[in-house]
Amino acid sequence: ERHYKVCMDSTDMSDNILISMARTVENSCIEVLCVTQKYYASDYSQLCK
Repeated sequence: ERHYKVCMDSTDMSDNILISMARTVENSCIEVLCVTQKYYASDYSQLCK
């Protein structure tokens, strides 16, 4: 049995979401992003464009 660590934050996004997400990605070997159309259109998503 494989023990994968998963990070998912769908309700408790903090004020420092970009720093939190960057730290998570930097400490990962593989990243898989699943986003909805609503999230893609959100202010958080637009900050990275």
